[in-house]
Amino acid sequence: MEAQIDANDSIIELRFTPTIVEFEGFINYGSPITAPATDALGNPVQIVITENRIEMPVFSVRSVKTGLTIYDGYTVAVGGLMREDVQSVEDKVPILGDLPFIGRLFQTKAENHIKSNLIIFVTAEIIDATGSRVKAANSQPLPLVEVLQTLPFQVFPEINSE
Repeated sequence: MEAQIDANDSIIELRFTPTIVEFEGFINYGSPITAPATDALGNPVQIVITENRIEMPVFSVRSVKTGLTIYDGYTVAVGGLMREDVQSVEDKVPILGDLPFIGRLFQTKAENHIKSNLIIFVTAEIIDATGSRVKAANSQPLPLVEVLQTLPFQVFPEINSE
């Protein structure tokens, strides 16, 4: 996270990269170790000595670079890391669901959509080297009209009545 402060210690410009790392599961890179042997009748067979599982975790990573301008002591909500998972569900009645033609009457197929969105609340405060706030916590915040006038864009554009 990078922050820049304006000359009068009231506006903070933040640039940060929120990242989500999710565990997906394991992948087995190993293979069973076998040895030749013979069964009771003298036939050659392979026996498994060990499963030899070498599992590696798999993670998915989502991130976004963003920036915002905020007044000292104010809180902003930042969102945008969305994800949608689709799960296919197939269900059937044992035996009856396997019958040709009429088995479809005893089966169910559906999709489950799971949506998630990450919202991050950022509260920015300017502090000095000792960890104390530069402006007192009990100081009056700027009036909303004054805040809107100092923003680099127009929140409520004027309507031309020409």
